[in-house]
Amino acid sequence: MTVVVVDTNILCSSPRLRRRDWQSLLKNRQAWGVKVVVPEVVFVETVNVVRRKWAEECVTLANVKAGVFGLKEQQQSMIDEIAQQIEEYEQWLRDHLGEVGVPIVETPEFGWLEVARRASERRAPYCEKEVDGLRDTLIWLTVMSVAEKNADDKVWFVSDNHRDFGQDSRGVNPKEACPFPLHPHLVDDLEGKELSGRVEYVVKMDRLVRDFESQFGPIPEMELTRLTGELDRASLGSRVVTALEGLVVDPQRGALPLDVVEAQILGAQEPTEEWQFSDGASRGESGWTTRFSVVTEVDIMAVDHGLTSREDTKPLQVSGDVMVSSDGKIEAVVVTSADALPDDPMRARWKRRTKRLMVPQSVAGLAAQQFMVPTSITEMAAHQFIMPRWITETAAQRFTAPNSIADLAAKIEKDREAAGAESDEDDKPDETSGIESKS
Repeated sequence: MTVVVVDTNILCSSPRLRRRDWQSLLKNRQAWGVKVVVPEVVFVETVNVVRRKWAEECVTLANVKAGVFGLKEQQQSMIDEIAQQIEEYEQWLRDHLGEVGVPIVETPEFGWLEVARRASERRAPYCEKEVDGLRDTLIWLTVMSVAEKNADDKVWFVSDNHRDFGQDSRGVNPKEACPFPLHPHLVDDLEGKELSGRVEYVVKMDRLVRDFESQFGPIPEMELTRLTGELDRASLGSRVVTALEGLVVDPQRGALPLDVVEAQILGAQEPTEEWQFSDGASRGESGWTTRFSVVTEVDIMAVDHGLTSREDTKPLQVSGDVMVSSDGKIEAVVVTSADALPDDPMRARWKRRTKRLMVPQSVAGLAAQQFMVPTSITEMAAHQFIMPRWITETAAQRFTAPNSIADLAAKIEKDREAAGAESDEDDKPDETSGIESKS
């Protein structure tokens, strides 16, 4: 048996559980030996997030001047219906999860002092956050509890929040890695509970579902060649172009100029190079799916450090997934990555730059433990330089989270810094510092 634990962002991405990956997982869960569970805190947070999102949509709809088109009554009817669904969503979600066999698991017992300690030490998922990581910590504690209670099962944790739950793995596409490496702090947690090798992490639900599909319904290579040979290449190319529009490109993976900090695809030519297909998997009566890879030329809007924008045109290796119906029609195309070609000369320059800016792990670890700063500043500290003390103190004061647990952690840290400053000034031991060091 395999147990899948989902985070709030995964559930919110499909509030009615209608997306293809959810439908495939729920339909095939018994055949695949998979059980899906929702942590209690995830259920509560999902209800609140979805309600806020739908309320915003309701306001947007109310601002439409429908009376100009004689649709005022229909507009009000739609607003009333949305409001009713907002009100009923919590009970609907609870009932629907029960109907499809997805239980809501309670948050395990925990000590508040232990949570405060994690916050003070910036232990994942608290590290590198501008807000408190209490909810993420409770979710992680639930994941470990699920693993402990299902001793013979493998546990997959699915969360789009790879900055807090995942490891900083440059050169690895989070959307495609399965599994994606967990944060070292979380690996330590698993080792401490003798759960090593039992819990895996993946960023996207559809990536995990594709893995299950390829395990339980793989398409032989010769059959995949036959099936893909019958695909309408013009339709496939057109859908890839549409999927590429607006796609964010990682400057390093795209081998863009070194001063580029953000980049987005504006448009693309239909691929003319040879298509490559792999990892074909049956979806039963629904059809089949396959990975694709093809080279195509794209137009990129790039922004540099000085916030100056410019357009670049270059070929990229585009990869993704194709969903095909049982009668051979293309249902959907999803682009998951757009990377520079292997022989792109800028790849070597990015590699040299990354190697030059690397610092020892101990220094990066010390920075992560001591200072709570936004991700961009933390990366700057870890990969470029050690910040002077006055900068880190200012950042720590400015970005301390505003809730009780974070306030407690910040107070502990602030007291320690104050005690250290007094000790430096007086050049003698300080009583407060001595007390804190024992606690």
